[in-house]
Amino acid sequence: EGTYLVYVYSDTCVNCQAIKQRVYDFANEYTGHTIYFFNAALATDAQTQQQAYIAKIGQTQVQTPSLVVVVDNDFDLTMLSNYYFMGAATVLNVLDDIQNGAYVPFQ
Repeated sequence: EGTYLVYVYSDTCVNCQAIKQRVYDFANEYTGHTIYFFNAALATDAQTQQQAYIAKIGQTQVQTPSLVVVVDNDFDLTMLSNYYFMGAATVLNVLDDIQNGAYVPFQ
C-alpha cells in the first residue's frame, strides 16, 4: 500500500551487476519512500506471479534491471513512461532524479 519503488533484478543479469552498488547506495541513503528489491531469478512461484506482474505493468516479459514506481497504491498504465523504467542507464537516471527531487510524481 502507499507509494513505493520496486527494483526488479536478477543475479544472472550482467547489467544488474554493473549497477548493483549504485542501487544499494540509493536504497541506503534515500528515505522518501520504501524501495523493495525483487530478484526475478529466485521467484519460486514464477509462472503465476510472473503473469500477474507483466499483465499489471503492461509488458510481455520480466525485464531486468527495471524499476516500477507505485504512487498511492496505483500503477498508471496510461502513463507508463512515468512509472516503469527499464535498462541500467534509465534506472540510474530515475534514481538520480528521485534523489535530487526532480522526479515529478514525487514532487
